[in-house]
Amino acid sequence: MLDTIVLSRENQWDSAVLPLVRGQVFHVTSQAGLVGFQKDGRIRASSATGSPKTAFPSRLSVARHYGYTCFFDLRGRVDFNDAMLHPVASHQEHKQVFYLLLKPEAWPQLVSNADIIKMSWPEDLKYPLNYVPDYEVCYPGDVPLALIDSIFRVQLTYDD
Repeated sequence: MLDTIVLSRENQWDSAVLPLVRGQVFHVTSQAGLVGFQKDGRIRASSATGSPKTAFPSRLSVARHYGYTCFFDLRGRVDFNDAMLHPVASHQEHKQVFYLLLKPEAWPQLVSNADIIKMSWPEDLKYPLNYVPDYEVCYPGDVPLALIDSIFRVQLTYDD
C-alpha cells in the first residue's frame, strides 16, 4: 500500500509534499505511467519504446528525445520557486500523481539537461524541445525500479 498525501489546495504542496522531496531526486508520473513502469520493471526513457502516454511537457522533453529519463532535483535546495515548472503543474489533468524517489546510489550517473543540450542539440530540429532549467537532471537510458527508493501518491482534490 502506498502512502497517500491529499492536497485540497495547490499551495499545500509546500507544506505537505516539499518536506518529503527536499534533498531528493524524484520522478513524477500518472497512475497509467506507474502501472506501465511496474509492468516493465523500469521507467522507460523514450516514448518511442512504447512507454505509456506521458504528461504533455514530457512528450517533447530534451531528455526523452535523447534517450534519458527526467528527474526533478531538489538536492541542496530549500524550495521550489518556479510555479510554471512545478511537479504537479505538469500533471494537472490527473487527480493523483505518483512520486518515485531515486536511490542516492544512482545519483552519480545523473546528467544535467544543460549538458545534454550542449552535447546533442541538433541544428536542424523541426520542433521545440522542453526542459526544466535548474531543477531537472537526467538518467541515461531506462531506470530499473530497483533504483527507486520509495514511491508515494499525491491525491489532488482541488478543481482550480
